[in-house]
Amino acid sequence: MINLERIQSIDMIKYFRLFVLIIVLTAVFYLGFEISQTPNAFSVMLDGEVAGIILEEETADNLLNEVKLSIEKDLGGSIEVCSELFVEPVRASQKEIISKDELLTKLKNSLSYDIKAYVIKVDGVEQATLINNKEAEEVLEKIKAKYIEEGIKPELISFVEEVKVEPKCIKVSDEMIAVNDAVELLTKSTEAQRIYTIEEGDTLWGISERYGLSIEDILKANPGLEEEGILQIGQEINLNIPKPILSVMTKEEFTYTEPIEKPVRYVEDDTQYKTYIKVIEPGEEGEKEITAYKIKINGYEEGTEIISEKVIKEPKESVVVVGTKTPPPKSATGSFRMPTSGTLT
Repeated sequence: MINLERIQSIDMIKYFRLFVLIIVLTAVFYLGFEISQTPNAFSVMLDGEVAGIILEEETADNLLNEVKLSIEKDLGGSIEVCSELFVEPVRASQKEIISKDELLTKLKNSLSYDIKAYVIKVDGVEQATLINNKEAEEVLEKIKAKYIEEGIKPELISFVEEVKVEPKCIKVSDEMIAVNDAVELLTKSTEAQRIYTIEEGDTLWGISERYGLSIEDILKANPGLEEEGILQIGQEINLNIPKPILSVMTKEEFTYTEPIEKPVRYVEDDTQYKTYIKVIEPGEEGEKEITAYKIKINGYEEGTEIISEKVIKEPKESVVVVGTKTPPPKSATGSFRMPTSGTLT
């Protein structure tokens, strides 16, 4: 007779074993799935695209800073990063993972950025673009140095035009120029005509020497002028003076003396006729010391600027006696003779 209890016990054991097996397989599958989904690397995204996957965790800020410093070192200036970068954990195979150095190279080649350059503006117009502020200032100092002479203090050297150095972001480094090229550009001359008024002692030769021109240049600019002709005080002539984009004004301090005109006091004498004049006290001129700046623009004299005046010798008054008496009318002398012929006219 079949033992039903025994059969039922065996079936229960089978079902239990099957149940345990299913649980184990499920656990193994779940564990394997979890392991396959667990991040083992870090994906670096640049502007929404995968730039690379690395094993070590890095922050986006650190990676951007390293790439930025590398680019700035190559350029010799600053940049403004325009790209966005972020890092997220991912599961990746060993073939997909690259080294950090490879990632930095990829980022450096793909990063979008503006170059923070500096422009030299002359009277509001951009004239030269340099990689950094230091080079822009070097350009200006080199231009000033062309006109430094003995006796000229550095603080007395300035530009005629309004000059500013301002930062500017540019897309490509092609817009930038080197220091020496910028100096040449800003000092390259074009002719500019000016009117010169003849002063006492002026000669064509002296004017040509003062402004670095030839006599032929002056005659060419003034068709009615002759080399042997006489220059008149107050006469105006044209001078074609070389004018660069940027002009330098220098001031050289010097001292000279000038006479002070003596005052004259007139004493009236009613006992003397109006034609009577007599100096009873000659007086004496005074003297003053004048300190001034000799002003030059691009090495050419432009005039003087008085700083101070000091009297070193007071003038002495001159006294002159003048008559006020009206002289008597003069009476005629001699007599008329009747003509022997002709008519009296």
